Amino acid sequence: MLWSAGYFVAFWSATGQTPGGRVMHIRVVDPDGGHLSPARAARRMVAMVLGAIPCFLGYVGIVTDERCRAFHDRVARTVVVYSRPVPRPPGGGGPA
Repeated sequence: MLWSAGYFVAFWSATGQTPGGRVMHIRVVDPDGGHLSPARAARRMVAMVLGAIPCFLGYVGIVTDERCRAFHDRVARTVVVYSRPVPRPPGGGGPA
């Protein structure tokens, strides 16, 4: 459990996205668009667990809130935004 929590906190505070978030082109940021501090990322992680305990009721806000914010986003004052994929150069840009 500690490794899992550390995984999310480390990625959210370093880049704003986990490898899965990178694939989905989503990023977790503060309301001003900046990176999360490790403390804010940890608060979000704890709130995610607490929101899941009562039959995942903490996640209802994703479909009912106009900004699609769940309980953990409100507690940690975070926003999930779409990030643009990095454009590739013409011709694939891969190694020769």
